[in-house]
Amino acid sequence: MEHTEREMKSVQHWNSYGDILSNILIPDIAGIYTVCVVFRKLVTNFSYVKTFLNVPYVIIELEDIGQHNSTASSMLAGIESGCNSFLVQQHAVLDFLDIYTKIHDEAGYRNPNKYLMFLMEDASSANLLESIRGHSSMQEIMNLLIFQPSNDPSSIDLITHRYIATEKGIEWYLVDRFHIGTSSFEMGNQLFPDKTFNLMGKPIRVATFNINPHIFLIESEIGTPVVISGNESYSLNGPNGILLMEFCRRRNCTIDLVVDSVNMWGVINPNRTGNGILGNVVERRADLGIGALSSWYHCYQYLAFSFAYERGGVTCVVPKPKQLPRWKEVAMGFTTSVYMTIFVTFCCTVVVYMLIVRLTIQEPLERTFAWNVLNVLAIYLLQATNIVRSRSVSETLLSVAVLIFSMNLATIYLGKYASLRTIPMYEPAIDTKEELAKSGITWMQAHEAWSYSLRLSDNPTEVSLCSNFKVDVPPMLAQIADQGNSAFALARLHNGHLMLGDWINAGNIHKYQLMQNDLYYEHEVAMATKTWPLMERFNELLGQASDASLLLLQEYQNIFQYNDYYVQMVALNSHVRQPNEPKPLAMEDVMGGFIILGSGLLCASVNFMIEVWILCPRKTKQVNDVE
Repeated sequence: MEHTEREMKSVQHWNSYGDILSNILIPDIAGIYTVCVVFRKLVTNFSYVKTFLNVPYVIIELEDIGQHNSTASSMLAGIESGCNSFLVQQHAVLDFLDIYTKIHDEAGYRNPNKYLMFLMEDASSANLLESIRGHSSMQEIMNLLIFQPSNDPSSIDLITHRYIATEKGIEWYLVDRFHIGTSSFEMGNQLFPDKTFNLMGKPIRVATFNINPHIFLIESEIGTPVVISGNESYSLNGPNGILLMEFCRRRNCTIDLVVDSVNMWGVINPNRTGNGILGNVVERRADLGIGALSSWYHCYQYLAFSFAYERGGVTCVVPKPKQLPRWKEVAMGFTTSVYMTIFVTFCCTVVVYMLIVRLTIQEPLERTFAWNVLNVLAIYLLQATNIVRSRSVSETLLSVAVLIFSMNLATIYLGKYASLRTIPMYEPAIDTKEELAKSGITWMQAHEAWSYSLRLSDNPTEVSLCSNFKVDVPPMLAQIADQGNSAFALARLHNGHLMLGDWINAGNIHKYQLMQNDLYYEHEVAMATKTWPLMERFNELLGQASDASLLLLQEYQNIFQYNDYYVQMVALNSHVRQPNEPKPLAMEDVMGGFIILGSGLLCASVNFMIEVWILCPRKTKQVNDVE
């Protein structure tokens, strides 16, 4: 009899809950999303579900909570179907909270604006409420409503939580009371009040580190939100730091910094562990990570991204092109293909002369191959030759044609050579990622995060860039930077400034030149856990800060305050070369001519030695034989 009476009360409560949910709550909070209905035992409650749900819903049974795989599968399927509202039966509440964050971490669907409704079936649930209040998942829940049967069977208490400035963190309070008989609310309050306006000093755990010029940990200032790292108090500066300070100023919260300066941006492992900013957030040691974070694709599986509030490009400073030695300019008048064409023309002319001589001269042996070669070469060099005085008309016509060709060729070469001598020549500059990959130069930074955006690419250029990327510690980077032989990655900020490492300074910046094109660009975001309930409010602040150009102003201030502006200007104008002033010709200017002269003397000497030691004895022997 007692069991029947309890079941009748349960049915009555569920029918009353159905009136509230179907007529008031569900149409307002569910919207286009799905509602997940969570029971401990499906058979005892399924008939009640159909009485009040008039929106898409998913039934989840947590009876076998010990069999985590089965429970996780059903919860995960519900979340992936678009659940943003959860109706949880009393006996399943603690089991639901136990897996709430873990299942959301595994889900691809994310919506920080979750609505949770716990449907109690008896009035004596003080111990359960205390267990709920102390549960760790409550830190991830902002919109909560508990349907609590009151001592008066004709009414239902609607309870929610609010933040308090004590160690407990939250407390329960009655938001309204529903009278079953009249189907009306006693107070008419908003059932899901916005609790983010005053977080009562709730700590927001933020993973970051000192990143110039994005965020700086500075001495604590009076009148600013509390920022704590370990036992020390700080204030924050920089564009990202100002965002955090303004957010907590508006929402009355504190910042609990999680700083990992060694691992910096960090890594995420497939088993959901890691270090640095990314690892601290994915392991839930921090709620939010901020500080020059790009929208890296491989992180999206594990974390939730904020709005993209800035665009940034990644480029490099590369070694400045060196001026080519003056002696090389002698051979730079023509391209390789032109030189090959001239050589082929030279050979063809020699062959034609040989044919003409052999067919028109009575004694062709008097004009040997060497004789003809030297005569053609004489014409090419605009020297006098006996060919033009040949008795053969055909030979004379050919000689005149070759002479005219040579004069034009020499004039073109001399004009080009004069222009080369007027403007100094430099090695090819590296201004694109294709040129950087082709050069094979190592490009470096202090963390592998600078190559994250290229790792998933199959493009041969980007694969080559990844293979040439090297990570080293800042002291070693400073030593390598002073040598001037490597490239260094840097960020081109949204407003035109450069995110230079400390290893690029006034002493070595003149050795480098800024690439004109970016290796790639990314959008800067903040990253949070998938259940962080303040993401929408943080996105609002990001939008307002971008619209008001607050980040632009802050970037200018921090570049002047924390950076060497001389280094910035030299890097941004590194393509501008100093004027080429007139100067007397030095030895290097005539070195090309001496090299040609030396080559000719060497060849003549070798040929003379061959004549002396080989040809002369042979001729002497022939003379002796004749005698």
